[in-house]
Amino acid sequence: MPPVHTPALARAAVNAGIRAVEVTLASDRPLEQIAAVRRHVPEATVGAGTVTTPEELRAAPAHRAQFAVSPCFFPPVADAASEGRVP
Repeated sequence: MPPVHTPALARAAVNAGIRAVEVTLASDRPLEQIAAVRRHVPEATVGAGTVTTPEELRAAPAHRAQFAVSPCFFPPVADAASEGRVP
């Protein structure tokens, strides 16, 4: 999905009562999408999904991700998560 559509979809989710949205890192320019949703839909809680590397986890807060999820347990990601930069 083009990043330009992500804030509109997040707005629709919030309007429907869904406050938490996840932008998968497997999408097109995901960190840019996270930042755009945070900027345009400030009442949404926005997270990075499909986090599979420590580098992805560390990059998420710089783009204002409020949480991160991983599709499974990756020890290096868990170690990076213990740094406490993103819940």
